[in-house]
Amino acid sequence: MTATIRSLLALFSLFVLAGCQPVPVNPRPRIAEPPPGVMPDRAALTVQPPVDTDQNKHADTVGVIVYLFPKPNEYAMPIWTHGSYRFVLTSSVDGTEMAVWSYDPDQTADARFRTEIGPCYMFQLRLADVGVSDEFERRACELRAVFTPTDGGTPVDGRISYQLGG
Repeated sequence: MTATIRSLLALFSLFVLAGCQPVPVNPRPRIAEPPPGVMPDRAALTVQPPVDTDQNKHADTVGVIVYLFPKPNEYAMPIWTHGSYRFVLTSSVDGTEMAVWSYDPDQTADARFRTEIGPCYMFQLRLADVGVSDEFERRACELRAVFTPTDGGTPVDGRISYQLGG
């Protein structure tokens, strides 16, 4: 091969290699940040099955994930914002208040988490942490989460029902 042909092949190879770029597998879409001043309008809760963390054969802890959503016309995804949470567990049978957990703004900030859905808050609500026994018959319960923004905005709440005890 002549020097000219080798030079052309080398140049061609360089162009081919320079044009090859790896294609990401399952690239994550980039989600736009919420506009400034967007405040939560509603809360959505999910709960994990209650578990027995103290090994006494009674479920005593429930994992809770809370998503805060602004008005749909302002931003479609859940958001984080500064504030506090209050959780109230009541018996669905007679409305009796069973337990209350409160989280100040610093504790709430520490509970920030991100799932596939988006920004959320993750809490482990343990009955013993608020002085409540876990030894009671299985019953339907309702958990209400109230988020109060630090800046004095309107509190928002969400509710979910599940079985506890037994």
